[in-house]
Amino acid sequence: MGRVVTQCKYDLDRHSVEQAFASEMLSECLRDLEEMKAAGQEAEAKARAISESAVREKDEAEADLRSIRRDLADAETNIAAIYDAVESAASYRSLTVRDAKGAIDAAEEKEEELRIIMGGLHAMARELTRVRDLDGEKVPYPVGA
Repeated sequence: MGRVVTQCKYDLDRHSVEQAFASEMLSECLRDLEEMKAAGQEAEAKARAISESAVREKDEAEADLRSIRRDLADAETNIAAIYDAVESAASYRSLTVRDAKGAIDAAEEKEEELRIIMGGLHAMARELTRVRDLDGEKVPYPVGA
């Protein structure tokens, strides 16, 4: 019976040692778990902050993109207006050139008519210088005046 008691004591001591070891291991695991939980919460907070920052930056980038698109649409409108103005100016220039050529042609025709009239006037002036007054004197008429 002494031997059974000794064996029981030994088993009990071994069980106590195992239990103490298991308790120690459990405590260590709980500490590790708490550390991991704290690290996880810290990582989650950092991830949330990064996510919020990324969302803000995305929103700002989208706003910038909308602004750029509006500016681009305005620029396209301005370019179209400039092209219209250039086409209008080219058309006006063409009309002006045509009108100027017409005016030059008309002026040349008038100049020719004036030459003919001047030729006739010079001929009349020569005739008038030959006219005499009632007393038989020549009437002075300044030719070329």
